[in-house]
Order: sequence, then C-alpha cells, then structure tokens
Amino acid sequence: MCSTVLVVACGSGGPGGSGQTAGKLAQSPARPSPAGGSASPDESAWPLLTAGMCRATQLSAAITFWEGNTGSPVAHVAATNVSSAICDMRGLADAQIVDGNGVVIADPNAGFNIATTVDPVLTLLPGESARTTVTWSNYCSMTMPVQNVTIAFVLPLGLGRLVATTTVRAQVPDCQGTANSPLWVVIQPWGR
Repeated sequence: MCSTVLVVACGSGGPGGSGQTAGKLAQSPARPSPAGGSASPDESAWPLLTAGMCRATQLSAAITFWEGNTGSPVAHVAATNVSSAICDMRGLADAQIVDGNGVVIADPNAGFNIATTVDPVLTLLPGESARTTVTWSNYCSMTMPVQNVTIAFVLPLGLGRLVATTTVRAQVPDCQGTANSPLWVVIQPWGR
C-alpha cells in the first residue's frame, strides 16, 4: 500500500494566507484560459474527482488531542461528516497553523493541496469521521501565538476551508535555528 506525506517548509514570517487556494490536480496540465494564460483549477475541470467529494460545509473538524512536547507537537484531528449525505475524502489538504484569534500564522503548504485519480477514496457516511495528524516544528517568530492554536485545512479542488475546533492549548515548537529559519509542517493523508 502506498501513502503520500506532504512535508513543506516556509519562512517564519507573520500572519498570511487567505485560505482561498483553489487546489491542484497532480500531474494534470492546466487548461488554457481564453486570454492565453493558464486557467485556475476548479470543479468544472475535473468533474469525476469532485463528484461526491466532501465539501468543507459538510464536515466538522476537531483536534482530539495534542501529542508531544515543544520539539514537534502533533495535532490529532478528526473530520466528521455532519451532513445527511455520503461523501468522499481524497488527496491532501493544505494545513494552516491558525492562532486563537483566527489569524493564519503559518501556511507552508499553500498551493500543495492536491487530489489525483490514483488517491485512495475514503467514504464517509453521515456521522463517520476521517482522521489525520499534523506535526509542526521550528517556530522561530519573536512573538508567541495567541492560544488556542488550531489547524485549518484548505481542501483540494476548491472544496472549501475547514477550521478544526480545539479546547486544548497547543505546545508551541522551539526554534531550532535563527529568527528566519523555516517552519516545518507534516500532514498525513486522511484515514480512519
């Protein structure tokens, strides 16, 4: 069995990212736009991939617990289908680190939310959950984030942005370099 893991580094700059990334289909060329440029990926470009997929509005996410210490805290997240319809999860989401005020403090995965035709499909009946873990490390900002830190997921193919609720204070990872060292985020594929 194969699995995909996304590891991305970014600068430790301040807030950024709007969470409006449309997503990408891996290994598929962009379609030309009428103006001669590349069109942004959207649902109409890949109807077979988006048909039946879970939209953010059909899901409710929660951090069930934080594991680890200030070296590399790991958020365990469950996304539950709160709609009355069956929907599918596929591909990798963009994991944003979000502070207690809802400000994106790190978005190292921007543009890496992908779905492919070979990704496993995880079907969620109403009330069923998919799970993932998100590890972040090397936070080198001069200011500590406002708690409670959480994770927002920008789903692939423009399926929306899902912010996980949390009631638990997150450990903030130590800086393992200088003030401009990259922050690392590792997200696992959705599973049971």
